[in-house]
Amino acid sequence: MTKKPSLHIDSQAAEKFIGEIEQDIHDFIRGREQLLYNERDFQMHLAIFLKEKGAYDKIDVEYSLPKDFTQTHGYEWGGDLRLDIVVEKDGMFAVVELKYTTKGENKRILRFNSPIGDVKVIRDHYQQNYRRYDFWKDVRRIERVKEWFPESVVGGVAVMLTNDASYLKVPRKGVDYEAFSIAKGRVVADGSRYMSWRDPKTKSYPPIRLDGSYRVQWEERDIEGITFHYTTLRVFGPTQPHDTDNNADS
Repeated sequence: MTKKPSLHIDSQAAEKFIGEIEQDIHDFIRGREQLLYNERDFQMHLAIFLKEKGAYDKIDVEYSLPKDFTQTHGYEWGGDLRLDIVVEKDGMFAVVELKYTTKGENKRILRFNSPIGDVKVIRDHYQQNYRRYDFWKDVRRIERVKEWFPESVVGGVAVMLTNDASYLKVPRKGVDYEAFSIAKGRVVADGSRYMSWRDPKTKSYPPIRLDGSYRVQWEERDIEGITFHYTTLRVFGPTQPHDTDNNADS
């Protein structure tokens, strides 16, 4: 039976809970042998994997906070907030937000035991500047949910999986999206928690101000002969444990 939320969630229990989820995400990606065709495919297979682990009380997908709530609580992007995966255990909740940002790949595949020749199996995601922004937006979304529900939400994990190695590179000095870099080894701390475009964008892409500190680390996994890179960030908000030590054990 699921425990009722506690007014005082133990910080060590919360950190352990988030660490377990992050490690399970790493195990899922490391053990993956079939391509994921899009972000929804990633979401559903990861949710099934977490559920079948049997270590959690409940796994939800597309967990929604209606705009009537988010708009009265100062949500930067307005509108409904749909969370990719919410994990519940012992009265604690954690949010998992996913980004699957790819460059196109063609392969031969089997469907109903019949081969389909040389078809595009994953598509091109252009505008990598906005995809970087969207990753940090996910981090901020988790921070906000924890802020709104401090008695039960302990934080979460932001994940990006990609076969596009350009995300790992440091942006050229002065480019518009420089503040939203997710380059390998990038540290977000006191001087870089406020992220903004050099050229202002529409209201759909406002500046992002983070509460926590983060270090971006990337790992590799070959799936069906295609090299993928993935990063995970544990998100706790302003009381981030171990600040920039932000990766599961390799």
